This record gives sequence, C-alpha cells and structure tokens, in this order.
Amino acid sequence: TASAYAHWSAPSIVISPNVTSGNATLVGDSAGTATVTATDGSALGYDGDTAVVKVTANMRLASGSYAINATDVVNTQVLLSDPSPAGGTYVTFNYSTPGIASISPDPALIPAGQLAADIQIRALAAGTTSITPNAVGVNGAASTFTAYAAVLTPSTSLIRLGAGQYEPNVYVSTPTTTNLPVPVTLASSDITVATVTPSVTIPTNSYYAYFTTSARATGSATMTLSAPGWTAASAVTVVSTTPYVGICCGNGGLFTTSPQQNVTVYTEDSVRTAHSRTNSLVVRVSSTDTMVIRMLDSVVTVQPGQFYNNSGRFVMGGLAGSAYIVATASGHEPDSALYTVSGPPLAFSWGAGTPRVGSGQYDNNVYVSVPNNVTAPLVVTLANSDSTVLGSPTTVTIPSGSYYVYFTVRGKTPGSVTMQATAPGYQPTSGVYAVTSPRITACCNTTFNNFSPGGTITVYSTDSVGTGHYRTTPLAVSLVSTDPTVVTIDSSTVTIDSGQYNNSRAHITPVGVGTARIIYSASGHQVLDTLTINVVVPPIQFSFVSALLGRRQHFDPTNNGFYVSTPDNRTTPLAVSITQLHGTVDSLTTTSPTIPAGSYYTYLDAYGLATGADTLIVAAPGYRPDTAFLTVTTPQFTNCCMPSTTTTTNPPIGITVYATDSAGNGHYVMDTIAFAAVSSDPTVVSPAQPFFRIPKNAYYSNTSVNVVGPGTASITYSDSAGTGYRPTTTGTITVFGPSLALSNGTPVLGMRQTGSSGSGSSYVSVPNNVVDTLVVNLLSTDPRVATVPASVKILPGTPYAYFDVTAQDTVGTIQIQATATGYSPAFPMVVQVTRPKFVMSTATQLNTTSPAQGITIYAADVNGQAHYTTEDVTVTLASSAPSVASIDSATITIPAGMYYVSTAKWSPGVTGTAQLSASDARAAYYQYDRGTVNVAVVTPSLTFSWGSQPLGIGQYIDEYVSTPDNAAAPIDVAFSHIGPARTSTDTAGVATTGVRIPQGTYYGNFRIVGTAAGTDTLVATATSPVHNAATAYTVVGQGLIDPIGNWPGSLKVGDSVEVTLYARDPAGNGRYVLAATTFTLQPNAYIEFRSGGASSTVITQVTIPANQYYVQFYVKGLSAGTGSATFTAPNYQPSSIYAVTIQ
Repeated sequence: TASAYAHWSAPSIVISPNVTSGNATLVGDSAGTATVTATDGSALGYDGDTAVVKVTANMRLASGSYAINATDVVNTQVLLSDPSPAGGTYVTFNYSTPGIASISPDPALIPAGQLAADIQIRALAAGTTSITPNAVGVNGAASTFTAYAAVLTPSTSLIRLGAGQYEPNVYVSTPTTTNLPVPVTLASSDITVATVTPSVTIPTNSYYAYFTTSARATGSATMTLSAPGWTAASAVTVVSTTPYVGICCGNGGLFTTSPQQNVTVYTEDSVRTAHSRTNSLVVRVSSTDTMVIRMLDSVVTVQPGQFYNNSGRFVMGGLAGSAYIVATASGHEPDSALYTVSGPPLAFSWGAGTPRVGSGQYDNNVYVSVPNNVTAPLVVTLANSDSTVLGSPTTVTIPSGSYYVYFTVRGKTPGSVTMQATAPGYQPTSGVYAVTSPRITACCNTTFNNFSPGGTITVYSTDSVGTGHYRTTPLAVSLVSTDPTVVTIDSSTVTIDSGQYNNSRAHITPVGVGTARIIYSASGHQVLDTLTINVVVPPIQFSFVSALLGRRQHFDPTNNGFYVSTPDNRTTPLAVSITQLHGTVDSLTTTSPTIPAGSYYTYLDAYGLATGADTLIVAAPGYRPDTAFLTVTTPQFTNCCMPSTTTTTNPPIGITVYATDSAGNGHYVMDTIAFAAVSSDPTVVSPAQPFFRIPKNAYYSNTSVNVVGPGTASITYSDSAGTGYRPTTTGTITVFGPSLALSNGTPVLGMRQTGSSGSGSSYVSVPNNVVDTLVVNLLSTDPRVATVPASVKILPGTPYAYFDVTAQDTVGTIQIQATATGYSPAFPMVVQVTRPKFVMSTATQLNTTSPAQGITIYAADVNGQAHYTTEDVTVTLASSAPSVASIDSATITIPAGMYYVSTAKWSPGVTGTAQLSASDARAAYYQYDRGTVNVAVVTPSLTFSWGSQPLGIGQYIDEYVSTPDNAAAPIDVAFSHIGPARTSTDTAGVATTGVRIPQGTYYGNFRIVGTAAGTDTLVATATSPVHNAATAYTVVGQGLIDPIGNWPGSLKVGDSVEVTLYARDPAGNGRYVLAATTFTLQPNAYIEFRSGGASSTVITQVTIPANQYYVQFYVKGLSAGTGSATFTAPNYQPSSIYAVTIQ
C-alpha cells in the first residue's frame, strides 16, 4: 500500500510456469512501519496476502573517513537518516583503538525533529581507529579516523645563497592540511651570516607556509623550526658564499649586419645558481673590443626582489671578430660571455644543388639573400661564367628592409655555368646552374566512355628531367591521333605562349570503341612520351543492386522509386528496355523507358504483387547491360515510440505505426490498410483509437495511447482486414503513480535568514502540468530550526510551485517534507541552520592618497554564503587603527528582505595595516558572528612614463611622471640625477628641475633632452604628500642616420626621387631634435642631391628644423653607372654607403 516508509522496486512480478515463487525487491525509504500487499493480477483465483515491515533508521558520521594531524581538531556532524523522535536521540561513540581520537560532546544530542548534531573530533596521538556512533534502535556505521604524527618538515635541508641574496621559496609543512592554525617559530644560529623570517603561521585549510632566508655575509648558519606540540624533522643549513654575477648567453653566429641584441645578467651564488637580490645591484657591462661588439647600455640594475636584468643592449661594432661581454659588480665575482661576429655571407637560393632550365626557357624563382634585413639598398653583382649558355642580370638590388631579391635566368644553349655573387662588406658565394636540352611532356593517359564529351589534354615545356619551365619565346607543338575512328583532336597545333609553361586548350572527343595514341612533336625538342586513350563501351545501370518491398507496396507515390542511368548526358534520346525474369512477382511503371536528350537518367517505380524474387535486366544499344534483384516479402507493421515508463498523470502518448517489408523498411502502400489496436492490460494503458488506417500511397499513420492506471502493459497493432500484414507490439511501458519532488535552493541558512525576498528559492514539482489546482502540504520536522508555508498551490498548466525556507532561532539540521493527495510523498530535502555571520568586502590596499573606498557587508551563513534577512540587522563597524583606516559610519543597517548593505566607506590615513570589523551588538543567540577584513595603507609610488630608453645627443622625447591617484592638491615633483647627468629636463622650452602635478590630475609633462654620451639615471621624488621615488634610465649616445627612407634601387639618367633623412637614436628610433641639425651629403659623380620644388638647386647639406625629426630632398641620376652617397653630421654615426644603379 502507499507508504512513506517503503516501496516495491516494481509494481508487479510474473511467476513463470512450473515454478512456485517469484522474487521482488522492497526498498526502505524512511524509519517507520509499512504494510505490504501481494494480489493476483491474472484473475486466476489466488487469494492475496499482507505483511508488516519495519524500517529502522541509520546513523553515521558526515564522512566515511578522516585524516588530520595529531593535536588538530576537525568539526563535523553525526547524521541521522530520519528525524529524531520526541525526546531527542543521544549518541555515544565507540573506538576500535582507544587513545587515537576523542569526540566532544559525548554523548551528542540530536534534538527531536532534527537530523544532525555538531561534534568535534580531536586527534590525540598518531595512529588509526574506527569510530562508530551508537544510539538505541538505530544502526550505526563506522568511519575510519587517521591521525598523523605532529612533525614539521622543511622543504629542503640546505640553502645556498650569495651574500646580499635571499630565498623566498622554502617552506615548512605538516603531514596533511590543518584545521587549526599552526604558528611556527624560526631562528638562525648566526644572524650576522643569515637571517630568517622570525615566525610564520600555517593557516587553516593549508599544510605549508613559506619563509624567507637572507644571506648577509659569507659563512654558514643553522635554521631551526619549532611549534608547541610539534617536533621538527630536521634543521636547515644555510651557506652564504661570495656572490657572483652571471651573464647569458654567448653567440657564435652573429654577423656585422645583425640587429640590436640583448644581454642578460644574473645574481648568483658560488655554484652559479641565481637568487633574488635583497637590495638593488648595479652591474657594469662592457665589451673587450668595441669594434666588434659595442654596448649601448654600460650599466644595468638588478632591482630588489629580482635575480636578473635583461635590458642591456648591444650592437655590432662593424668589424668581424670575437669579443667578450664582461659583467662586473662591486663585491661580486665577474663573468663574461664570448660573441663571434662574422662578415655576412651572400647565398643563392639553390645552395649546393644544381638547378636546371631548358634552352628557350627561363626561371624567375631564384634569388640571392643575406642573413639579415638591410638598412639601405644593397647592390649585388652577379658574375656568369658563360653568358652564351645562361642569361642573367649583372646586378640586382636587395631593397631596404628586406634580405633577398629574386632574379631571372634564361636558358640559351645546353651546358653549365658557375654564377658568383659579390657585394661590398659581404662574403661572396657561388653556385652551378645547368641548361639542358628542352623537352615536351604530355598529360595524361586516360579512358573515356563512348558517347562521352571527351576532355582536354595538356602539353608541358620542361627541362631534360621533366620539370616544367616558362617559355622565353612561343613554342608550336603538333598533335596527331593515330586512329581518328577512335579519338579525334580539335587542334593539329597548339602553342605554349611566351611566359607560360603549358597549354591545355586541345580537346579530344571519343568517336568509337578502341585504343588510340596522341603523338606530340615540336621543333628542337625531344618527346618524353605519348598519350594512350582508351574508349570503352559504357554501362547502363539501375540505381540499386538489390531491394526489398512488402507485398502490395511500392517505392514512391510519384513513381520516382528508382532510376536507370548512363555515365554521361545523352545528346539524343536513348530507348531503354527492361526484362523481368519473374514478372508475376512485381510490376514496373514501364519496361521501355527513354532517357531524354540532355539528361543521363529516367525514373520509374516498382510494385510488389506476390512474395518472391524477380531479376531485372536493363539494356540499350551501344551500352553494357545491368542486372538488379527485387525481392517481395510478407509485409508487416512496425511502431514507434512507446516510452518505457510514465506516470498516471501523463497526457496521451503519441505512437506511429509503419507499413514495412519483412526487414522493417517502410514503403508506400498500394491499398488503404486498416488495423486494430489492443492493449495487454486496459487498466494500465488503452488505445485512443481501436481502429485506424494507413491511406493509399502513405507508409505510416499516427495514433495515441491513453494512460489509465499503474501497472505494466503494451499495445499490439494488427491487420484488421486480413490483408496479410504481420502484427507489431510496442515495448512494455510501466506506469507509476505520480510523485512529488523537492528542489532545495537553500541547503544552508543562517538564523533569521531566508532564501529570497518573496519569489521563493526552493520549489516542489510534479512530473506533468496539472489540470486542476494541486495543494501540496509542506512540513518542517523542527519548526524551532526552520519553517515553511503550511501549503503551496501548483496552478493549472504548470508543474511546480516555489516557496521559501525561513531559518528561526535554533541551530540544527532538519527535513522539509511534502505531501499531496494522489501523489507519492517527495523525498525530503535537508536544511541546515547555522549561526549567522557578517562577510566584508572592500579594497584591501590603498595608497595614502587614494579616495575613500566602499565597504559591502553581507548577511551570510557560517560558510560565508549570503542570504536575505527576515529582519533589519544593524551592523557595528570598527577599525583597529583609525589613524590608518577610518570608517565613515559607526553603524549601518541591512534592511529586512535584503542580503547586503554597501553605504559605508573607509578612507586611508597614515601608512600601516588595520583590521576592519563588522559585528552585531545584540547579546542574543541569533547574534551574527563577527566579520573582518585586513587592509593596508601604503606610500604611493611615482612612475615615469618609461623605464629605459635610448636617445641621441641633441634629441628629445616628451615624457611624463605620474601618481597612482588624482592629486587632491598640487604635487611638486623634484628631479635629480644619480651620477653625471647625461640629460636635461625642461617644460615649455624652459629648463626645469621638476614638475607640478595639478590638482585633479595624476601626471605632469616634461621634456627630456640628450646632452652627453652615457647612461643617465633620473630620479623623481615628492615630499608632500610623500611618494616613493621613481627611477628611469636614458642611454644617450651618437644618433643614427640609417636607414634613409625611400632610397631607390635604380634610377634612369635625368630622373629623381624624393628621399627622407630621419634623426634617429642609437637604436634606430626616430626622434625630434631640440635645435636645427645640419647633415652633410656626399654623393659620387653618378648622382647629385637637389632641394626640389620649382626652384630646385643642387645641395650638399640638409637641415632638420628644430622640433622636427626628418627632412626630405631629392636624389637625381646624372650618368649611367653605380651611384653612391654617404651622410654625416656632428653627434651622429656616419651612415652606410647608399648605392643606386643609374640606367
């Protein structure tokens, strides 16, 4: 019978013939007593029987196993499967091995109506035990408990550092995650050698804490670890060595044209392991030969907390050779790295191979290259050992910004040549190029069906090994068919045009069955092959090989059931004949179809007349015949789609019945088919239509099944007119009484909290939309802990209703139960009510200059999950250090129906740390636990708009210095230099030693000007309000002129082109000049420079105006030859030689 305590796993069973019993499974749902019944469902006259079953409650700990450290405590619960009875349940605990663990309280009380009691398990000593809860009339399940020995273990036993370095990545660990914080004290045996963080705390839910060891002077010291109740596995030996600087990485593959490179320096101990610096370290880097390697940065700084600096830059000095880059620092052993620079090599694209081209052909895919992009056009001279064999240019120009240039070679007569490439400042290269006898090849041998339209054939111009090449001049190729009665050609001659390597315009057409060859010939060319063309008899085919039909079925209602086809479209109609070897089995729409002109197929249909097999043969003049097999089978019904389970409230179920052949393939029926529907148990399901039809020329019909009551049944569909169809039976469907279900939106709440502001966060549901309003009764097993509405209504047309659980004034774990007339009860949902807690959220670090930041306070459960309150909750706010962090409100209120408030703000004061707290001043059992957040106020830092940058002498960059926050009042920032000043600063053209950041902004602009070669260190400071200083570096040196913009590779005599000269810093970046800067132009006799414009004059100097970064002028070709020029200016490195071919 319907019961909340137990249920059968299936509503019925079958006792098979010749046996006396059958097995059924009874499932216990909750503690209590139920009556179970067995009745005769087959109406054979058996009397029913009943029995009483008692379901007992179970009890267990919240986890099946626990593992904690000795001295640690784990908070957990003892859980009851069913609500505790009146008077509560007292729980005691058994231990398989005493002395390993203890539980408090013992006994624990689960109050009436509740499901759990909070307990603590304390680890007393290392070991393993089983803990079993015990209570009268309840089955207790054991949990495993393991306690690990309280041993602290450092992550290493040896730390090696250089003096002035520190190691932050060593930690102390416990055997497993701790639930209670573990304070660890650390000490050094000699603080003059090494210091260590005095204490660290391994926090809750962690098993480790990092500490920092710093080396102060050479020597050794021992670090010890201790904590109350714990022993240390070992001490840590600290070895402080003489510090080293390291440098990385030497390079033996550089060229004089290689771009700017970076070098990395490291701070290392004596065995060359890198470590972070305690304070900044200035490292000087130098080259042993500045003609090979020239440093752009002679000083780099490894900042505190860093172990390397990779900003050091160097460029090639211009000469080939080897040089060391040496890194030195005060008190440190030096290091060096070897760099080898070679003159850059030229290279042909074919390397050591020997490319080929045929006579009369050319190759435009060869190139000459250099290792790096050139900064100015590079003229490369090409020498050819025999120009009568191979034609090639005498010079090519690699354009600026590229590293290669393509050129074209032309085959003249068979032979081979040696080519050589040379260019000033580059290693020459040579390579062999071969010219072969030309050949023609063709593609491709193929087979055509007779009557097909044919296709194109291709002839290629190739070298002697068959590689195609473009023609220098047009090439006429003759084509001949050896048998025009088989294949004809539309062209007797085709031409491979100049600049092409093939011709695919010739078309061949099959005219008769047989084999023919296409012969090619061309003047002065060898022929590699001929084409063989086969013309074959084409097939005519059915669209199927084998097919099934049921009797009185056919393939398609429009008679497009299958087709016969030829490989190609017909140019004329084709009469087709179909022969049936067993024509009594089936009939065709026609046995003499015609494939029309312009098509390659025609459709027809087949009709099953009698069971059996027919062989179909299709034939047509000039085509190979084809055979297909059609089998007509006994027809049958199939069905879809009965579900395996449903409930009594389910709407009618849609079923589709199909007419199929014996293999289950659906086909269209030749006659209307009537069939009957019969249920195996009309008290479970019944057909909505006892009789229905599949219309002629359809293959299925839709019907439905009504759900009547619980049980198991199926529906059989059979041929009611006796036309020979086999019946079909649906799968078995099991119908259950409907059940309620609960969805828990708030499994945990704090006292006096609820799930929503009224919309509901949990819901109760049924399997299907209800027709009439359904009243669902709700029950809390302990209303002192949490309450629910007495009932909710599921409205017509919906399957659910929402509700809220409201926590009351008692901590505990309870069940919410749901019942409704005609429905099985819902599986209860569990709700835990905990102490409420405030959770604070805000910015955790501000500068002393930062604006006030908002604070959000959340009403949460003990786990920190926010919930809506059922009353106004007043929050008292406080700061542990108001001089550091002050709060603008002493109290704020979370209104009833809300879960947070965010009206308060905190403001920074002096530097330091503070703890902000949110507390509940009420002395009540529903008082909120205190929420806290740790905040810090720090000194803001000034920041330059650059870190390190290059600059030429006399050049400038507009920069700025900034603060992290908008200034509440103007901030004066002072500039100073560490060491000799290599730059000057000004604002609006006036020299200055600082800038003012205006009120309401966060930056001040200024200009930095390069004044002398070297690395300049600029420092920005501010005292009101105090800011951390900013440091930036400017590497000042001679500017660069390369590359000249738009320098041409070639010019015709008398032509000119505009070029641009830029003022560039030592790294090649364009920079503005402070004062007008004049550059001297030095052309050779083949070119001249002109000012341009209507009154253009010859010039030998150009000037970049003040506050500009470029000047434009013209280069003009005077006479044929190779023009060249250089450019110079004071405080600038001389330019490269710029070459241009004058034609």
